[in-house]
Amino acid sequence: MQAVLISPRTYQLLLALAVLATAMLAITKSSYPQPGGDKVMHSLAFFVLSLLAFGAWRRPLWPQMLALAGYGALIEVVQWYLSYREASIRDWSADLVGIGLAYLLVALVSKWRRSGS
Repeated sequence: MQAVLISPRTYQLLLALAVLATAMLAITKSSYPQPGGDKVMHSLAFFVLSLLAFGAWRRPLWPQMLALAGYGALIEVVQWYLSYREASIRDWSADLVGIGLAYLLVALVSKWRRSGS
């Protein structure tokens, strides 16, 4: 079975759509279901954003991680000013966990590929 390669442009488009979707979810009233809880959803969202960012630009990883951490912080700042939302350092921490887990996965897969396994 041959691997299907997705172009960086496709990842960039998917990343842009995911950023827009998370922004809309962050600024609208929270009446949507959150299976597993709010923090799990934050981590999952930023895990996916991180993988899409890696696919879009490959290397280096640290600017992508910083940009996504900044995006998560920006969401919390915006929510601070919305009467129907609540800003939380714990939400941002969950974002950082998602970013960290995604890049840990990327590092492990890269190491595994380099070892020839």
